[in-house]
Amino acid sequence: MYLNIGPKKAPPYASHKSWETFLDRIRSDVMPLPQRLDKSVWGRMNFSGSTESALKGALVFLNLATPNIYEPTDEFITLMESDNDQERRRFMSRIILHAYSDLIDGIELARSTRGDVLDAFKSAGSGPETAEKAVSFFVGLALDAEIPLHTQLSTKPKTARRRKKFSGRKGQNQLAGENLKTDILAQFGSLGVDGLNRLQGIHPAIIGLLGELPDPDDSWSQEAMVSFLKAFEAVVRLVYEPDTNSEARDGSYGPSKDDPLDEE
Repeated sequence: MYLNIGPKKAPPYASHKSWETFLDRIRSDVMPLPQRLDKSVWGRMNFSGSTESALKGALVFLNLATPNIYEPTDEFITLMESDNDQERRRFMSRIILHAYSDLIDGIELARSTRGDVLDAFKSAGSGPETAEKAVSFFVGLALDAEIPLHTQLSTKPKTARRRKKFSGRKGQNQLAGENLKTDILAQFGSLGVDGLNRLQGIHPAIIGLLGELPDPDDSWSQEAMVSFLKAFEAVVRLVYEPDTNSEARDGSYGPSKDDPLDEE
């Protein structure tokens, strides 16, 4: 399948997971679509400012909403009012190919690699920090719409997450928090709650809490992270009874003051 030639514009780089959440909330809380997706609509969605901005950009790029005032287009109304999954996928396929047709020139999606599309997106104006996100968003949309893609395009390469180290004793709580998040993301990635439920031997309370982790592409405030870590510790202490026969613990994170620390 080939995309048409036309003037190029930078593609959107919203998180596909956030996009799916947005559509679900539109269906459950907003339908029928109002005349405008104004602040009162977005305020009920509880997205961060950066996520909301990225979703608005995707709506405009896909011709589902008008710029600035975000008035739903006929295409968006038709898409959201469709009750037939197969019909909705076919309609979304036309929307995607029309929106991206002026961005990729001469690429056969069923035979192209992720690098081919990444280079095309960079040529269209995607920056080094957004190009990979833009490809992931496009691939997510295409898979939802059942657009044929080569496996080298539809599969995101895995990157190793490095554990952070501190050269001194100061900041051990922050170190533990950062490494806990790294360990969780490295183990579970973006499986979501359904994927986590497929893992064996994990208490449901912990699975439910891990399902609340934001998408790696989304921002996460320090306050929200600290709140999550406190909740996670409380659940772990509730689920697992400590070994009373082991040595006394002081309850703090990280190594004791007499233990050697990792150095860079």
